[in-house]
Amino acid sequence: MLPVLVFLLATFRDSLRARVGLQAEVLALRHQLLVLQRRNQKRRYQLSVFDRLLWVWQIARDANIRRWEAGILGNLGWLYATQGQKQKALQSFNEALLLYRDLEDQRGEASILYGMARVNKDLDELSEALSHIESALSIIEKLRTRITCAYQELILAERIALSEMWQ
Repeated sequence: MLPVLVFLLATFRDSLRARVGLQAEVLALRHQLLVLQRRNQKRRYQLSVFDRLLWVWQIARDANIRRWEAGILGNLGWLYATQGQKQKALQSFNEALLLYRDLEDQRGEASILYGMARVNKDLDELSEALSHIESALSIIEKLRTRITCAYQELILAERIALSEMWQ
């Protein structure tokens, strides 16, 4: 009886996963269709960088792939910043920052803080820019210290292994 119950639960779980995947695919196809309808019928159809990022972001968000979502939001922030849409850039960066902090990804967090500082500098919000830069530098210093310690431990372990091998 237990194996049958396990099989039924596994089948139910797989059907839910498949449904989420299908919903993400339907959403992506709907977005592609909207893009194609906006374009001139005479030209070859191509998705812009912005459209591709939005498409992949929606799939990542629906599939709950948080690391991808954070990365895409960061890329959207940079794209908005280069297009002069600074407030949208800050909004994307803030969302990415929250995700990176939830994931405890310090490298991603430092990168996003740097992007926020650049946008704040462009908006003449220098105190905010300075705050973000200092936070990013603090994270980078922690990461550098951790890498240095790991490298030193690796060298020490190698020396111990070599000394044991020659004894």
